[in-house]
Formats: sequence, structure tokens, C-alpha cells
Amino acid sequence: MKTRSFLLALLPLVGFLFSACNTAQEAKKETPYVVMLSMDGFRWDYVDRVPTPNLDKVAQRGVKAQSLKPAFPSKTFPNHYTIATGLYPDHHGLVHNTFLDPKSGRKYAIGDPETRGDQYFYGGEPIWMTAEKQGVICGSYFWVGSDVDGLHPTYWKPYDHHFPYDQRIDSVIAWLQKPETIRPHLITWYFPEPDITGHEQGPESKAMDSLLVELDRYVGVFLDKLEQLPIYDQINIILTSDHGMTSMDPEKTIHIQELIPDSLILDFAGSSPTICLDVNDAYIDECVELLAKHPHLQAWRSAEVPERLHYGTNPRTLDIVVTSDNHWGLFMKKPKNKKHLNRGNHGFDNDIKEMHAIFYACGPAFKENTIVPTFENVHIYPLIAEILHIQPEKTDGDLKQVQSMLKKR
Repeated sequence: MKTRSFLLALLPLVGFLFSACNTAQEAKKETPYVVMLSMDGFRWDYVDRVPTPNLDKVAQRGVKAQSLKPAFPSKTFPNHYTIATGLYPDHHGLVHNTFLDPKSGRKYAIGDPETRGDQYFYGGEPIWMTAEKQGVICGSYFWVGSDVDGLHPTYWKPYDHHFPYDQRIDSVIAWLQKPETIRPHLITWYFPEPDITGHEQGPESKAMDSLLVELDRYVGVFLDKLEQLPIYDQINIILTSDHGMTSMDPEKTIHIQELIPDSLILDFAGSSPTICLDVNDAYIDECVELLAKHPHLQAWRSAEVPERLHYGTNPRTLDIVVTSDNHWGLFMKKPKNKKHLNRGNHGFDNDIKEMHAIFYACGPAFKENTIVPTFENVHIYPLIAEILHIQPEKTDGDLKQVQSMLKKR
């Protein structure tokens, strides 16, 4: 009798537990999906040069921005991490592809596995970390920061520059085919082109035209495989890039050591066309004046960089920030062989339109056949947070700047 009474008393608790489990499962099923691909160095107007039927399909089904404005400097690592965190480089700490950290005395370089994989250099919180803290499983395939210890999402891959694109596609699809309880709802992934071809052959080259057609084909393959998934109608797709590309003239080069005495330069960081200088404190103003005399250079004390660039407050920008005009190369000293100079480059002032990138998106959260004005890439973080129904961290991004592309809930 006592046993029966005990079991009867347990029935409400069992019912509550079943209800809670079902509620949790339903909530997980209702969590949307976001799959964001970055194609490095995909300039905003490349699509006007060659047929891109698959990108056009995404635009018709969803949203296309007139352009996506990168953060300054318009370099790869700073901007991919800006997209991930919603913070300007000055605030997340990756102020360039290579930089000096005065506090530790260490130099960060994207080609150095030790510093590239050290969480010390990375500030802010990537969107996949924000999501995972709130119960959303994430995956990242070669996105900047995702292979750093302490910043890994549930699924991630150590960077492999030469990993074939079709296998990247298949891996992303495989993640989306996992059982619901372990399936990622946010995936960020990456192609290193057309940046490589832009540097080596130039953004206006025939090689670039051929590559753009090939990249659009890969987009088509990816879309076709997505459409075969039973969850396809729940997936929001974002196709974007970190920056654009401009053509370079080998005769247009500026050499810092020809403008200011080498004895005043203690160290430097960055690369053409934006370089940060550590100079003798007593001669900072003199160095700025000497550099600014060049008709194709802008030079500022780091604390006096124009506010619109959101740059210069981080100690990693050193004493002086120097950037050259569009099409001009900036080097510490004269290159030994101009034949080895890039035919294309980026990293310039982000007001220069050639530095702007693409942004396409479609899926259940987005309006259809809609063109939106140019916006800054810091706003992608709050955009994704809104789609995933998660609480974002405080960032430099503003959902109001991009909310017009979303359907009303």
C-alpha cells in the first residue's frame, strides 16, 4: 500500500520531467540555422564582370547589399575577427595581420602558429562562443579565431590552406546531417579565394574572371546540396567577404626609411599599405610631419587617427599609423625586385570603394528580392544573434543598421 502511494506521489514529478524534456526538444527544433561562408577578398563589384547565376539566385531569394564596408585596416584577420565579434580591430585586438604587442613584447603573425593560436591576442567574444553559452551548438571551418585554444566551438578544424573546396562543402553538409541533438545551428566557414588571385594576378585580370565563374559554381554546388536536406527551409545562408581588392602599380611605391631617419625607428608592424611605427618618443611629432609631407601618405599619431576609422586607441597600433593612397605600395625600405610586388592589394582606407566586399543572404529570416544600402561589417554579429534568438554581447555593432533586411517575426 505504501509502495502504491509512493508511486502515485511520483506521477506528477515524472509528468513534469517529461514535459520539460519535450519543451527543451521543441525549443531546440525551433532554433534557426545560420550558415555563413566568407570568400576572401571578394570585391563588391566583381559580380558585374562575369555571369554569377548562383549568387544571383541568392539575391533573388533574399537580400543583397550594395556593398559591405570593412573595418580599417581592410586586412584579412582583423576583418574576419570583426565579423565574428562585432568589434572594430582596435577593440578586439587583431589590429593587423601582423603586429607588436607592447605589453608582452611579442609579435603576432598570421604565419606563426604559436602566436596565431594563442588566446592572449584575441579580445571580444566570437558569435559562436556567445551562441554556445546559450545552448546553441556551433561549428567553424577555418574562420579566424575558431582554431584558437579557448575559443573553439563544438566542431572546428585546424586551418589547412590547401584543403579542397568540394571537401569543405561536403564537411559542412555532413555537420548539418548530424542528429538534431548534436547538430550545429551556426556554421562559419571560409574560402581563401579570390584573394590569392587578386594579389598575384590583379583584380582586373582574366585569371580573376575565370576564378569568379568557378567560385560561383562552388556556391551552386553548395546550394544544391543544401536543398536536399530535410531542414533546408530552416537554414539562413550568408555569403560574404572580409574586404575587396585594388590594382597596384609597381612604380608607385613609398619607402618609409627614405622619409624619416632609420635611427628614430625602434620597431614597426603591419604591411603595405598600412604600417604602425614605434619611434623615439622625443621625435614622434617630427616623424609624423616628415611622413605627412609625402603627397600620397596619411600619417597620424595613433591617438589622432580620424574617428571614422575607429583605430589608434589600442597600444598595439604603436606610436604612429601610416597609410598610403589607393594603388600606392608602402614599405619600410625599397624592394630589391619590383617583379615580386603584388599586382593587387588591400588594407587601404575603408572609404575607398575597392575595399568593399559582398554580402548576400537568404532564408526564412530574410526578406526576398531586396537590395539594402552599404553597411559596416561590425553589424553582422548582432544580425546573427537576432536570427538565432540569442542575447548578444555588447559590441560596436548595431542591429538597427541591418534590421531592415529581416522579416518581422
